Amino acid sequence: MSTSDEERRHREAVAALDAAVQRAGVRQLVQLERLAGDVLTQAAEVFGSRETAADWLMRPAMALDRQRPVDLLGTAAGKEQVELLLIRLQYGVYT
Repeated sequence: MSTSDEERRHREAVAALDAAVQRAGVRQLVQLERLAGDVLTQAAEVFGSRETAADWLMRPAMALDRQRPVDLLGTAAGKEQVELLLIRLQYGVYT
């Protein structure tokens, strides 16, 4: 197999991987839109995009005792905690 064939196969494999990640990201975003609703919109305003906001919602946050914001959205108190944190982040108030 020639080097150009290897390079082509590698590029195709990377393109397929990128497409798979994109598809998974779209599904995640759709699911988060259902779960988070207004909180996702608020987070998108803070972080600049819905994708970045979705990523933030899925990662543990130090300010939430290392809980994922998405896990707290099931209760009114948890949702309020996440919304308050987003307001604090938006205005640069971390304490």
